[in-house]
Amino acid sequence: ITLEQAKLIANTPQCRPRMKLSIAATLLAIHGASAQLSKRRLRAQKDLAEDDAALVKARVLQFDSMSMIKGAGMSAGGSSKSGKSTTRSLTGIYDGYDIEDATPQTLELLCDDRKYCNVILTDYRFSTCEQELGTSTLNTGVGIATGVPVDSLDDFKIGLYCLKAGEIEIDFDDGPTTYLTGNIALLRGGGIRRTGPGFSYSKVCVPTIKDTVDKSISINDKSVNLNGRYRGIDKEDGSRQTLELLCTLVSCDVTLADFSFSTCKELNPGLFFTGVALAKNVPRDSLDDFEIELFCLPPGQLVIGPSQPADGTLKGNLAFLRDGLLRRTGTGFTYFKDGPEDAVEAFSVYKDITTKFFGMDIEDGSFQALELDCNEGICDISLQDTSFSTCIENKSAGRYLGGLALAKNVPQDSLSHFTLELFCAPVVAQGIDYGSPLANLTGNLAVLQDGIVRRTGPGFNYYDVAKQRKALDGYYYAGIVPADGGFQQMKVLCEDGSCEVILHTQVERDGFGTCITGPPPASRFTFSSIYINRTVPENSLENFDIGLYCVPVGAGGEIDYDTQDPAKTIKAKIVQGEGAARVTKDGVVYEVFRLSDGS
Repeated sequence: ITLEQAKLIANTPQCRPRMKLSIAATLLAIHGASAQLSKRRLRAQKDLAEDDAALVKARVLQFDSMSMIKGAGMSAGGSSKSGKSTTRSLTGIYDGYDIEDATPQTLELLCDDRKYCNVILTDYRFSTCEQELGTSTLNTGVGIATGVPVDSLDDFKIGLYCLKAGEIEIDFDDGPTTYLTGNIALLRGGGIRRTGPGFSYSKVCVPTIKDTVDKSISINDKSVNLNGRYRGIDKEDGSRQTLELLCTLVSCDVTLADFSFSTCKELNPGLFFTGVALAKNVPRDSLDDFEIELFCLPPGQLVIGPSQPADGTLKGNLAFLRDGLLRRTGTGFTYFKDGPEDAVEAFSVYKDITTKFFGMDIEDGSFQALELDCNEGICDISLQDTSFSTCIENKSAGRYLGGLALAKNVPQDSLSHFTLELFCAPVVAQGIDYGSPLANLTGNLAVLQDGIVRRTGPGFNYYDVAKQRKALDGYYYAGIVPADGGFQQMKVLCEDGSCEVILHTQVERDGFGTCITGPPPASRFTFSSIYINRTVPENSLENFDIGLYCVPVGAGGEIDYDTQDPAKTIKAKIVQGEGAARVTKDGVVYEVFRLSDGS
């Protein structure tokens, strides 16, 4: 189809605004592969949908909820040993790694029953956007492809929109900065691979609210238990968002966290986790029409004051798309349920339990992980936080990591009353001082429902996100790094007797002195390196070598595996379990928890 033909079609009276956007998006994908695409042509394509400016800005088709009942499927040929194809729902959130710059990526697929998909890709650091900006920074852009036919997911382009210097939200009117190869292939166990760069992803969020399956019901229907943790992507700047819902039959508390709220970013440039949005006591029958108050950390402060006025107001306004999918109708952002699963095991003092809960510190907007390990009636509890404000204030540990809270030998029938001891690092590079705790935190857990607990002291809620699966393949997270309280991650993908193994942390301590040789900008402190071995024999996972590769310093630095040697090679071992696995790095054992779905 030519641009002229498309304009003729778009200008017919029968052509709806969404179809005009679809034509514009299709032309962007077709012509985007050409380096000769001019700004004049981009502007002409945008003009096809100028009467629906909100949709043009978002570059996302708003599939109406009635068409989102079943989800689209596609054939996954060649992924099974029998060679037979399988068909399954593609809709979901997938986590993986950009192994060229050692950053986690999240890919969102939203497919309708007409077999068209929207694709959103976000990355903590798009190296292409860094090269465009000329500086190394986090949260630099978003990749979007709309209306991709399911049978064309193996051959399509993703428009990459980069934040420009001085911007806090992407200007979509300028068109994509460049195009990335989409080209998705299905893998066994529910994973996918972008065949261009070779990055693989595991599905971590799927529609799982059982009360909404095959029903067209209102978000205000009290028969539906919405309680849980949901994940989404802010398409205006590419940041990750987390939505928490905790409802009774009468009212709901809604918490929204963002890696980088635009309003808060203006107050605290260069920082992340600097705010939180809250809506308390929303009537259960008014979830389609409510507001969320946004609170930002005041410049130079570590916590949000209890009497601090809101810095802004956001639209909540939720609606169902399909079972387990929510949408904020004002922004068009979609949220996928992360946990707990409907089949989560009931809590009992009469049985052992090992699991991981995720939550938010609503006093500073940071992310927390609560680990509960109970055996023979005795429990060990640990609490991780991306930034313990107490450690930052008292030990000058920097704003990221540097603390871990522990409670040992707590009787399982006394989890409602215990204390966590907080240990901090003088500086992250030196590691945590376990000689004596810096402070005591209130533990005191109350079970709100299966898979959801509350620390009754601060009032923080935590949601069980571990997936109980027998397969080893998948994405694992939140293993405790004793030296700094960080989050050990692992990704395993096995095919035809050979496995790709990735081990990753935001701050890789094994990189000190090699990948991290000094403070920024001389070195990258976060996402500076990655452990990877793409050819581990499946029968050797309990004893294999894995290499640490450094990301070159400078804006847009990428690892060249053809010319770079690993900075370090260590021995590793992986022992499989249900819902968790144990990975040993150079003699240090980490228990990592399975976040991905799949068999």
